[in-house]
Amino acid sequence: MAWYTDVQHEVKPITSGYRLALSYNLVHVTPGVPPPILPDMHSSIISLRRVLKKWRTYKYPDIEPNIMCHILSHKYSPAGLSTGFKALKGKDSYLVAQLMPLAAEQEFFVGLANLTYHQTGTADGDGGYGNYYKRRRGYGRYGYGRYGYYGDSDCDDDDDEEVPGIDEVIDTTLTVDILFDMAGNKPAGSKKISLDLENLVQQDAFEDVEPDEDHYEGYMGNYSGEVEQWYRRTVLIIMPEESARSILYTSDYALGILHRAALERPGKPSPEDLFFVAFSFEQIVQKAPQISRGISLIRDLVENGPQEDCQIAQQWAEQVISQLLTTLEAPTVQDVSLLIETARKQGLSYLTCTLIPRLEKKSGLHDFWLAMIKELESDRTYFVSPPEAEGSSTSETQNQFENTKKRCLDIVTSTSSSISS
Repeated sequence: MAWYTDVQHEVKPITSGYRLALSYNLVHVTPGVPPPILPDMHSSIISLRRVLKKWRTYKYPDIEPNIMCHILSHKYSPAGLSTGFKALKGKDSYLVAQLMPLAAEQEFFVGLANLTYHQTGTADGDGGYGNYYKRRRGYGRYGYGRYGYYGDSDCDDDDDEEVPGIDEVIDTTLTVDILFDMAGNKPAGSKKISLDLENLVQQDAFEDVEPDEDHYEGYMGNYSGEVEQWYRRTVLIIMPEESARSILYTSDYALGILHRAALERPGKPSPEDLFFVAFSFEQIVQKAPQISRGISLIRDLVENGPQEDCQIAQQWAEQVISQLLTTLEAPTVQDVSLLIETARKQGLSYLTCTLIPRLEKKSGLHDFWLAMIKELESDRTYFVSPPEAEGSSTSETQNQFENTKKRCLDIVTSTSSSISS
């Protein structure tokens, strides 16, 4: 039996002659040898998730640019890469299939590109590569020539020319180009990106490996001359989305994404999406029996949330709490301490300009206003002489305090009259 990759077969009707069909029963007959299975990636995925999370939160030393490249097992032509993930074979396909959902979860860009490593150095005096000279490798118009993986041209006429190895490296460059995302789009256009060897996952990727192409300028009389070597690989590109936006994305690519998104039909929402629409934290807080309990929930969420999201969560919490405090409808006695605490932070103007105008006409709050007056009186010293009010006279702050307290008393008096009548 034989299996050939990248081959399509077809069955056509018989118009003459005979058709021979072979049938096989594949039986696993060696009980001591387990059948082949795909590797279990669970522990690797957990480790990789941890690495990506640390990378995204700047827990590793900075590298420029903020990109890592993994050399794939196969080499792919630009035409193949233009199909994105579909171009990948065997081990490469399995590896990337495991990585893609994890990269999306951690907000990483994943793409495919052609990498070229070029080095120049002095020729090896003894011929290099174990005292023998290798044949020169040609390079076709579109890719590797006779010895490579793709291209449409034959090798150069001097294909038999012997080229020595490199004795001492003088200069190196590492670039990636022809970069595609996993859908086959080109986010960087025709841009080439310069990298360093530290941007490669595989260490010593080009050590003791014959180049795909090389060139020798020949013996120069008083020294052995220079040799150029080119190594070409296909790589998996991964970087944080934030870096991809600044390094890769062109305006044409961004417009293309928007255009395709406009043409796509919205997918069916998941149960999780529906849950957060029906039971968002904002709605849960608004329906809390006491505003103090709702705000306590918000603060607990921020305190126990991921540290890397703390600043965003804090901004969200402040917006939700501010909205709750300015749209208060039916406060309870248990909410008074929280409202006084807010007045301490924002000043008595919160009570006189926001809370009292909003609630003074509402019925059923007699006990709430009594508790408010009591709490104000217990904090008289703070409000009359607040630490931050160095420029304000005590008489001004005292008048403001007395006016606030009087307004609360007037509300209690009016509600008492209503209850009596």
